[in-house]
Amino acid sequence: MNCPKCGELLPENTALCPNCGNEIKEYDMFDDAPADEIKPAEKKQVKPAKKQSPKKSGKKDKHANPAIRKKLVLAALLIIILVLGGMFIAAQLGASKGRRTADKIADDALGRSVEIAETKLGVTLYEQSRFSYLEKVAQYNYIVEDDSDVRVCGITLPEWAVFVSTNPGGKISKVTYYDFSVLQNDWRGRKMNSAVDLSAVQFGMSAAEAEKLLGLKPYSVTKTVDDLTIYKYRYYYTDAITGNDKAFSIEIDVDLENRVKSTATTEINFMNFILSC
Repeated sequence: MNCPKCGELLPENTALCPNCGNEIKEYDMFDDAPADEIKPAEKKQVKPAKKQSPKKSGKKDKHANPAIRKKLVLAALLIIILVLGGMFIAAQLGASKGRRTADKIADDALGRSVEIAETKLGVTLYEQSRFSYLEKVAQYNYIVEDDSDVRVCGITLPEWAVFVSTNPGGKISKVTYYDFSVLQNDWRGRKMNSAVDLSAVQFGMSAAEAEKLLGLKPYSVTKTVDDLTIYKYRYYYTDAITGNDKAFSIEIDVDLENRVKSTATTEINFMNFILSC
């Protein structure tokens, strides 16, 4: 204990301070101490807390950078283009396979027997289609068809088919390639702004030039034993006066050198069919 007057360190139960002679009074530490013996406690200055600014993260949002965001957008567009391009190429390769098959049979097997064609070309010709609709409406003796399906006017058909016709002697007389994917979006063919000017297709013009002028893709190509090739196209447009759609079929015949011999166009009167039902 300490002397309340001089602060001298004293033994317990000391009655009188030997240093200053002050009389020591006893009190319980839990009782309130005499007012004159209480020294005011020293007040500690409390410094105001510093406002902590939010810590800046060392990591930057990679998407916040305009250059990076632009690169991400370009990458996404590139992926979309590649996917669509792959789908287009796959479709073109599928159609090309059917066209190549038809050309192979026509070029090497016209006028020959089916057995020779199968043996020489390695192509299997079937007597029946796996599509019931073709069995009902198509005229052929043998058929080769794609494994992929398309829907045309609510009917399931192969993406392409090669129809082979034979004469009474069993010789191949006609080969027709049919690309049903051309009519997949609309059985009337491609939508055009106006009627196609067929007069632009001149006699002796190559089939490729004629097709470029038309801006159409053939849905059917037929080759006969008489060295005649027949290209068929379909298109439609909306008449500016009546507001009604008009559909047409175009036929271009070419010779052995693939030069235009003749052209013809026929209006497809689908309204008569609709009204007759």
